[in-house]
Amino acid sequence: MAAPPIKAGRVHRFWLIKTKSPETCSISGKMYVVARMRPPKNVKAPAIVRAMPAALVDRISITRQVSQTVHAEETCDSDFRKHIKSSARCGPPIMLLVKLGGSVLTDKGRLRSPRRTAIRRLARELAAARAPLLVVHGAGSYGHILARKHRLNEGGATRAKRGAAARVQADVKALDGLVVDALIAAGLAAVPIPPSAVLSLDDGRVSSIDLTPFLEFSSMSFTPVTFGDVVRDLRRGFSICSGDLLMLELARAFRPERALFVADVDGLFTADPKTHKSARLLEAVKPSDLPQVKFRAASRTDVTGSIEGKVRRMFEIADHVDECWIVNGNVKNRVRDALRGRHVVGTRVSRGP
Repeated sequence: MAAPPIKAGRVHRFWLIKTKSPETCSISGKMYVVARMRPPKNVKAPAIVRAMPAALVDRISITRQVSQTVHAEETCDSDFRKHIKSSARCGPPIMLLVKLGGSVLTDKGRLRSPRRTAIRRLARELAAARAPLLVVHGAGSYGHILARKHRLNEGGATRAKRGAAARVQADVKALDGLVVDALIAAGLAAVPIPPSAVLSLDDGRVSSIDLTPFLEFSSMSFTPVTFGDVVRDLRRGFSICSGDLLMLELARAFRPERALFVADVDGLFTADPKTHKSARLLEAVKPSDLPQVKFRAASRTDVTGSIEGKVRRMFEIADHVDECWIVNGNVKNRVRDALRGRHVVGTRVSRGP
């Protein structure tokens, strides 16, 4: 008899476990999906076969049949069922989701101006976290300047716009190459996943996204790296997919333990700290705190929205993770310590009332 379907809660971790314990399974030596934050106390580390991302277990049932130890419900597609049956492909859940802001990686005021020293240092800090990672990064001066000039977020069908869109796509891939190279040099098996190949929009909203590359590379202990990009849009022809939008989609799918936004300031302030000396850092923020924040308008080059819009997107992301933080990537080891769960200067973002 099949047990009721397991539903993935926002803080669940799902483990494929091989054990002889009757408390975990009724058939000795078989593999079962167990919905728990941690493996049961009676299961020792060697008994853990693989951990499974929450994205894969929304529709899984546990059965007591030897021939069908774990299966997906009939409403799931064939690719999903095939993935579940092949337990060897299920790897560690993505525990940490990181967004490297374009203002930290580049000089946003100068076209195609990477901050190479900062990129290498941040790569070392990510590697020092020693935990499964999924990395998103902004486009910075490799994307925003030309995208703003040609209004690429509005789409279009002219030859000039197509040429500009192609140029921006090539540029952001070049920046991504710098980030991936730095991560590899730091010891991570980083692999680029261009949004233009896996995602499409419909009037600026996500129409479809293929998570298969993220799932399969992460299951093999690679570090997927994606970024803000020019992507297909069903109504506009093409549009801009921001790194923040990717963070939301990935947080929904993988439900990581911690999401980290790496900025060029210490966190969210009551006003822009670069222009207001009296601005006060908010150590924690929820939607009801926003009236006390004096937001500035979107910068002249940023085509992905205002700071207020980005913060509201963070509230959405916070609903799918255990912790969500904004920290300063310009301070040495701040990112490393935040990823390790240590107390750091920053802003914790929560979905509270």
